[in-house]
Amino acid sequence: MAKASKHYNLENNEELKSFRKIVIAQKESEEKAEFERAQPPPEVIQQIQEEGKLLGEPQYKQDGTMTFDYFLETSKIVVRHTYMQTKQGLDEHAVARREAIKNGNEEEFQKLVLKTANWEQLTNTLIQANLYQFLKVPKQVFEKSSQVYLMEPTKRTLYEEEIQNLRDLLRGRTPIELTREQVMDSVAKLEAAKFEAQKKMYEFVRSQRVAPQMINAVIKVEKLKADDKFFIDTGIEEEDVEPSVKRLDLENDPEFKAIIEDYKKQSEDFLASKKDETAAMMQKARMTQIMMEKRR
Repeated sequence: MAKASKHYNLENNEELKSFRKIVIAQKESEEKAEFERAQPPPEVIQQIQEEGKLLGEPQYKQDGTMTFDYFLETSKIVVRHTYMQTKQGLDEHAVARREAIKNGNEEEFQKLVLKTANWEQLTNTLIQANLYQFLKVPKQVFEKSSQVYLMEPTKRTLYEEEIQNLRDLLRGRTPIELTREQVMDSVAKLEAAKFEAQKKMYEFVRSQRVAPQMINAVIKVEKLKADDKFFIDTGIEEEDVEPSVKRLDLENDPEFKAIIEDYKKQSEDFLASKKDETAAMMQKARMTQIMMEKRR
């Protein structure tokens, strides 16, 4: 193709240049439409600012991060308004994605997954920017706070529980009651999917195929894929599993605990093997360096 393009001087072909301009204009138009769809309207921005004002002045720690409580409460404002702005559209996206899976249209499914994740992420980013700009919290302070708290296991667990409780409250949906057999089957499938996602994310990060700030976006895409495929496979929404676990008191059930422990061990063994692999690679690199220095 490259040879033919050069041979026929296609770079200067007026018809192709015109076509290229149309494609670029269409892409810019689509990007503008996506941005406008994600942009919160003026009345929502005003409401976001009012809610931020109720939190009082930003609270900081000596390390330059927001206090955890302030970070959590501002995050709740962002999550709440992102949910309210995207709920209807995300429901429509889910129907379309799952229809694509049923029809065996993997290409369309992948395209819809990215469209869903990008739109939700852009909406979240714009709402977040409006809130923190109003509160005069610098971007680097938010990013450092996010990195510190979401990398620390105890704080991350608390953060995720609070955000999940908020999402459950916003949905206002009564979970479907599952049988013990349905829960056990679902938990096994979900744990297997989480383990596969963990391995995939490890390779993503290790190969440096994505920038650190893009990791959450990749996780979002993988979760959407997993949730859709889980629903097609079982007819169950992932969010209905945990309430039934608690209702049936399965956290103390030996079979349930065995499933969790099995995948926990697989995860630990995987991370340990990668740690050994990384150490071996570093040792090999060190030996190569020593040999090269000796040759000099």
